[in-house]
Amino acid sequence: MRDARNTCTVLCARAAVNWGLNDGGVAGRPGGSTVGTVTFEGAGTVAARDSGDYVGYVPFSEEPFGPSWEKERLADELVERTSVPWVWLQGFGKSIQWEDSRGSAAFVQAYWSARGVPSPIGQCRHSVQLACPLEDVRLGDSLQVCSAESETDAQAIARTSCAPMRYNALSRSWRTWAIYGEPVEGQSIAPAATVLAVGPQQFLGYIPSSLKVVGISDDWTKLANELLERTAGTTVWLAGPVKFYAPRRSNP
Repeated sequence: MRDARNTCTVLCARAAVNWGLNDGGVAGRPGGSTVGTVTFEGAGTVAARDSGDYVGYVPFSEEPFGPSWEKERLADELVERTSVPWVWLQGFGKSIQWEDSRGSAAFVQAYWSARGVPSPIGQCRHSVQLACPLEDVRLGDSLQVCSAESETDAQAIARTSCAPMRYNALSRSWRTWAIYGEPVEGQSIAPAATVLAVGPQQFLGYIPSSLKVVGISDDWTKLANELLERTAGTTVWLAGPVKFYAPRRSNP
């Protein structure tokens, strides 16, 4: 019963995000440097309100955090609650002020190169620009990665930030309706990948750390297990029309 309730909450919270709590264009890392591949899966969202304050959302809860006038402290709280070092920044506009007392924050910004490079956020002194295929999700064609910590930190983020940014943007258009796998009881870990139905018994697999699509496959269960093996995850999202998952009817 607990797994069913948790799964329902996660699906409802994801639907809310897909309907506007996160536009997927700007992500921030309020803390210090991180080791390994950049991941946005399971990250919280800090959203600016018309009243001038901020509220926070996490993927495993429908209840917001806040409101708060201190977006930086709210971002730190979301990182602590999700165990994901990144947060999405929603509705902040083009110029984002960020108080970085530690001098180690970093940000990833999607943009259109034809419109010029956006201003770095806060005290980001070290910036890197790179091409990233985000045109079809209307976020741009490039990313700017900036770090207040070091050029090395900015370069490390840039090497692995494009694929997860694109995966997150694509996922907002998918009709996610179920989770497959074995959730870890007591842990709020985001599903590691997505199976997307694109036709009757036709499925594609998406992994946050890769720009390449897995498939096409006519067996969604086999594909889901392959994605779990590749990512060492415990669950995957199931997305696309439910009717496409129905088994083929055998001829009498």
